[in-house]
Amino acid sequence: LNYLGVPQTPVITTNVTGHVRPDLNPLTVEFRDESSEWQSEIPSFTKPGEYRLFFRVSAPNHTSFTTNCTFTVEEWDYRVNMDGKEGFAVPINISDPAWLLNATGEDAMHFADNTDNKRYKNLDRVCDNGLKLWQNYMIDRTDLSKKLVAAVRQSGNRVNENSFVVHFPGVEALLNTGLEVHYRLDRKLKGESAFTKGELSDKYEMNVPLGPDDPTGLYVFNIVLTPTNNAATGEAMYGGGEAVLASIATVGVIRVSSALTNTVTVAPWKSLTLGTEEAVDVSVFDVVNPNSGIAADDMILFYNAATSNFNVWARSQTKGDEWNALTTVSKRGMSVSESTTNRFALGQAFWLVRNAPGDYIYLVGRYTGEDYVFGLEGGTAAAPGHTLVANPTMFDVDLNDLVFVDGEGNPATPAIGDRIVVQALSGLQTIYYRNAANTKWGRNVPTRVGKRTKNVWTEDGRVSAGTGFWYMRTADGDMRIRFGEAK
Repeated sequence: LNYLGVPQTPVITTNVTGHVRPDLNPLTVEFRDESSEWQSEIPSFTKPGEYRLFFRVSAPNHTSFTTNCTFTVEEWDYRVNMDGKEGFAVPINISDPAWLLNATGEDAMHFADNTDNKRYKNLDRVCDNGLKLWQNYMIDRTDLSKKLVAAVRQSGNRVNENSFVVHFPGVEALLNTGLEVHYRLDRKLKGESAFTKGELSDKYEMNVPLGPDDPTGLYVFNIVLTPTNNAATGEAMYGGGEAVLASIATVGVIRVSSALTNTVTVAPWKSLTLGTEEAVDVSVFDVVNPNSGIAADDMILFYNAATSNFNVWARSQTKGDEWNALTTVSKRGMSVSESTTNRFALGQAFWLVRNAPGDYIYLVGRYTGEDYVFGLEGGTAAAPGHTLVANPTMFDVDLNDLVFVDGEGNPATPAIGDRIVVQALSGLQTIYYRNAANTKWGRNVPTRVGKRTKNVWTEDGRVSAGTGFWYMRTADGDMRIRFGEAK
């Protein structure tokens, strides 16, 4: 039998000789494979491999006869001259004939017919994208798209420019396949789309710089496969088409102004651990690109509302790529507790405390397209609940565009006494209040009224991308802030 991807039944021919009268001693013929019970129907077999089939003939007043035979469902072993070189051939095992049947429109028996090499001629057919059918099959049906998933890491080499590195470990699987391999980087920067193409390094890597221009945006990494040029003519083989394999993950980057010693920032992405389709929370140690000027003794502080104190990590003085969890911070006189995790949930806000601030830091991670929802600690007018909230999107957000919801996702309204405290790039803090009608956020602005200066409530307030604020809540109950998808 030739493998077709569907169940097939072997043909069994019986030849009974001797003095047997079916009218007096009717014959019973039964079959089974190595794992089933005796049955009247011949078992079917699908997957390639060698099988043993048992059959038994019995009749009243006669001794039963049992025997067996072996047969093989043949796997397709199609040897192709993949790179156009004389005498160089690699086998392709067809594991999903159904894909080929759908692609060619042929019926299963025609494709199984090896007469005149019919099925192999089908595999050599040039498709609309310019690649041969077997090349498209190899790309789509042998997990090459998953093997080529980009492994993205933040560059910790300060000799190189500030960047993150994209590594395509599965590219080696395409060597000598008749396909040239390049990368294409699709970028969506501040709403504008662009792409660049180029060759991978000898380590199958590409470097994506993070400066000096603002790189805030989303990045999709693709492998572009084109037929190898014919050495004799210089023309592309197979029609000059191309196939594009997109990496599973999209990488997001936000550049955050960080000229202050203390900066409220956020974990706007998931982890860059991209070995699977699963997205996991980003590590405390990876949320800020190390080439942002992070130095020894710089600290990350996360306000733990459950314990009303901080979880703290400090950059190692001896190992630049490590952060150490602290249980005391004597110099700053703050209350510290030991964290139970080294990961930040999507959208979680924290303080970055730096000894020698630079102009910017870069937040790099895996973009998942999820909404960001922050639960707000309840409190009273005398003892407000404090929640450190951050803007995890790639754009500045007006405070009056914030969406408040309850635990069921229904619209909710802040209490009249709630406050939002935003730290400006100058280091000054601005407090925003609700207006008398409790419909808008704003602040008191000194205004000349006649001969006197009065504080006049004025609608105002913005939060920069990647930065945050304190929300001071004066009511109980379940209320949350929801940011939309970071587009």
